[in-house]
Amino acid sequence: MAETSPNKLARNYTLIGLFLFAAPSILLQLWTGIYQIFDTAIATNFNSTATLSAINIVYPAQAVVEAIAFLFSGGSAALLGKLLGEKKTTEANKTFTCVLLISTIIATVWGFAISFAGDQVWYFMGADAGLAPVCTTYWNVHRFFMPLYTIQLGFQMWLLTAGKPTHCMVITILGGLVTLGMDVVYQGTLGLGTTGAALGFGTGSAFAAIASAVVIFSKSSALHYDSPACPAKNVAESCKIGLADFIYSAATGFMTAIYNIQAMKYFGADGVAVAAIFLYVQFLFVGPFIGFGKGATPIISYQIGENNPKKIHGTYQKYRRLSAILIVVIAVLGIVMMKPILLVYGQVPGDPVYTLASQKWILFASCAGLVGINICIQNMLTAFNDTMMPLIISTLRSLVLPIALLLVLPMVMGGDGVWLALTVAEAFTAVVSLFFLKKGAQKYGYNTDEGVELPEEVLEAARAAAAEEM
Repeated sequence: MAETSPNKLARNYTLIGLFLFAAPSILLQLWTGIYQIFDTAIATNFNSTATLSAINIVYPAQAVVEAIAFLFSGGSAALLGKLLGEKKTTEANKTFTCVLLISTIIATVWGFAISFAGDQVWYFMGADAGLAPVCTTYWNVHRFFMPLYTIQLGFQMWLLTAGKPTHCMVITILGGLVTLGMDVVYQGTLGLGTTGAALGFGTGSAFAAIASAVVIFSKSSALHYDSPACPAKNVAESCKIGLADFIYSAATGFMTAIYNIQAMKYFGADGVAVAAIFLYVQFLFVGPFIGFGKGATPIISYQIGENNPKKIHGTYQKYRRLSAILIVVIAVLGIVMMKPILLVYGQVPGDPVYTLASQKWILFASCAGLVGINICIQNMLTAFNDTMMPLIISTLRSLVLPIALLLVLPMVMGGDGVWLALTVAEAFTAVVSLFFLKKGAQKYGYNTDEGVELPEEVLEAARAAAAEEM
């Protein structure tokens, strides 16, 4: 597989070896996508597409909770790691406890504030008279679990900071299985309908949140609970660091709302159900590429830290070939997986949702390979501690272009513009990504054995990133 070395990042990986090294990360990301599809498919099969549409319409409100969680956890994780490294353990634990409480309280207030707005908030997000009451039914239960959901998301970062990545992975997987199991119990066995869908989600979140909280309950844990009396500057610093994650999550919710509004405008309630299916399927397109990047790029970071141009070039060549293979495989699967996906959602030929989805599938699924180009290049550049080019790629493909094209393309093309928007956004971004790949080769020299003299800050950042993976 690879040259033997006590340090897994220092080995000389073959093409297959590099893929196998990244495989666990790929599988974990795939699990996340598969779990989300089955979670929503269960709601459709035991209830109706109205429940699926309602879950998708309320998602922007849930996305704000996710944004709050990432604002405090993503930002604080970096600060907590720094404080622990400086042996300021008490300050780290007080800061951790403080941001945990603040984020939970804000999420709780937000969940109930949405309920006070009544059905009108769902009309604003794309519901019609038939779907708005379903959305209200779902959210009236869902809101009670938003504090636990915030805790669950927060601990996905905090457990890593506490040096417990295995606990994090196991709890994430088990939380998904609990959600799916309770979905079947609440909706299939007990027949609780849309309320059962919300309870299933909430039970899984509660399990993950409580399990995570228990893991670091002991004072022997590197990160544990303490008095929440921490310096205000630490909370401010956490929010400053986590602001990008907050904006991304909130904007994703905004994009979803526009997608639902446009789908309802041109295709009615069936269009919103199709939009929901397409958005959840997109997780399957994105997951393998994110997993591959997370798994493979630490090796490149280590080699950058070694300042070894020959090894960097060799790994880059293998990374590029594997990326190309993965892009082709996912692009083909994106085309052929239409019928299996629709069957999972309980849709058969003749059903209105099946008919609409099958007619528009190719417009949406054409983005599968393009997604891979953008994410693989973004991850590659991130390994070199380049912040600007990956940020531009991420912002273009995730926020700016999808939102702009969802507004503009339907005015030009009619309803087809709704389903083409994400594909065109990825296509435009792919042009920029390929330009950045060429520019990065000139700047970082990863396309030659000789390489270039890398700035010291790039070398130091790469060493730090690689150290976290050892």
